[in-house]
Amino acid sequence: MRRFLLFCMLLLVAKARPADHLEQGQKPLPFKPSAPSHTHHNSTIRVPPRPPSSSSSERTKFFPRPPSPRLRTPYPFHRNIGRHSPQSPSTLAPPSAERAGNVTLREAGKRAEGADQPSSSDPRPVLSSPPPAVISAVPPAVEIREDSSVSPSSPSSRKFVGVDGSKQDDSTSTSGNGQHLRVLTYNVLGEYHGLRPLHDYCPRDLRIWSGDNGRAERIVQELFSYLPDIICLQEVTPRMFERDFVPALEGYEGMHVTMSQSLASMREKGQTVEHIAADMGVALDDIGLCTFVLKKSFQVVSFQSVALSEIMQPDKPSGKLRDKLLSLQNAVQLMLIRRIDSSRLILVANTQLFWHPGFPHVKALQAELVCRAITRFRDRHQLGERVPVVLCGDFNSVPEMQIQFLPTRQREYLLSSRSQGANGTLDAHNRSAVVQLLRSGKLATDHPEHPDTFGRGWEAKGKPFSEMSKEEKKQMRDLKKSSYRSPSWSYGQLHTGLLLQDTYEHMLGRPAPLTTCTREFSGAIDYIWHSPQVVPCAVLELPYDVSSMSNVPNRSEQTLFPPIPNQDFPSDHLALAADFELVP
Repeated sequence: MRRFLLFCMLLLVAKARPADHLEQGQKPLPFKPSAPSHTHHNSTIRVPPRPPSSSSSERTKFFPRPPSPRLRTPYPFHRNIGRHSPQSPSTLAPPSAERAGNVTLREAGKRAEGADQPSSSDPRPVLSSPPPAVISAVPPAVEIREDSSVSPSSPSSRKFVGVDGSKQDDSTSTSGNGQHLRVLTYNVLGEYHGLRPLHDYCPRDLRIWSGDNGRAERIVQELFSYLPDIICLQEVTPRMFERDFVPALEGYEGMHVTMSQSLASMREKGQTVEHIAADMGVALDDIGLCTFVLKKSFQVVSFQSVALSEIMQPDKPSGKLRDKLLSLQNAVQLMLIRRIDSSRLILVANTQLFWHPGFPHVKALQAELVCRAITRFRDRHQLGERVPVVLCGDFNSVPEMQIQFLPTRQREYLLSSRSQGANGTLDAHNRSAVVQLLRSGKLATDHPEHPDTFGRGWEAKGKPFSEMSKEEKKQMRDLKKSSYRSPSWSYGQLHTGLLLQDTYEHMLGRPAPLTTCTREFSGAIDYIWHSPQVVPCAVLELPYDVSSMSNVPNRSEQTLFPPIPNQDFPSDHLALAADFELVP
């Protein structure tokens, strides 16, 4: 027993020896690391020191988990949050930035006052701003090849083509002419969208957004080569807008809107980019729209962003169709600008519609809502019809109606009716609903992609329900169950209140065969529409032989133009641009 007690005393003395450095009477405190704290008001991070043990379980216990893959950020989330002090302003919405709803207006080429500049250890690459001198019409070569030749389909080889087919000098800009303007639209393919398996036909190093020879740098060089007055971009996240385009587009004033309403409310509260990222997770990666205006030639009079779901009529549509529209976050960006040298006003609109080819009736309603937003904006400023309208964007609708995306029973009925010569619906409506609506200003209810008709077949036949057979009644009930239209309402003929024309069709005599080309799909879904108050005098030529392609390109024609992005084209869309002359 004595030996056991002596052993216990020696053991206690040995354990107390590491605390010999403590003052007399001071007791050692047990190790209790504090949990990581993400304080949204001061953007601070507390990470405890590494505990002695190296086991994976203890490391997981003491250290914060890595960011979720949903964040899709190229650097640890906490590094971005901890970069700003409580007093540092937001780099996304500085105190001097003007706001309208969820819009941020920034002067390109300048950073927010007091915002920290990226250090050498900053993991976020930032494009260097081009020099303030006159920008050369030909951008620096993205890649110098051994033969020093430029591919005939590369962006730098594209010229502006006049009405007579003559090519203009690419160094010619409209900025010095008070009666002209040059408008460009471009879906740049979002930073992380380019890394999806959909584009794995292109080497990954050509799809990376940032860094030397990244897609961002190549896109900016391409934009400068076209010398546009107005730049309308789609699939631009807040991070891309603030980090890449604002510093690089020297001499332009930019406006960005995200298609996320949650992010809009966060920005209205004046929170920083880091706060938004902490609260929303993927907010900085939500795609949106941005429009840039050349400051030396134009003055921004007014701008507004409109969520399409917010301007629907209160009573219709209803049912599942209304729920679908409310679930989408598509928007339109409106900007009223004035030429400084002539005081002429121009209304520019930028939008992107729902992408899914199986919902043409939804896109038709969205197109009408875009035009409704334009007319309301025009009426609010008492502009009347004398002010020209230029509508740009990715409408995700090809010129021709795609009958293969109609519901099966409706498609079978239309095809069988046409084969029997009993129905001229397909012959009368060969245009897609969106294009037909914008070209003519209206969309009849008997169009197969109209919300009142989409998914219907037997009703279009005009046969009373009481005279139908059991099989016909059953098929009609099935159509009603699968339809997004509620039987309690009829939307009626769609109207735009605008007179618009496809600029490329006006210049080429036919719609553009394709503006996007991937391994799975190719077609024309990007457009520039103009009102009669402007006359197109030139368009940016398409990088392929238009005469050799059909209106709906098939797979055999993809050899005429390869899938993009690739080593020449940094996006899966082509940039479109047009020169306009203002009608006196």
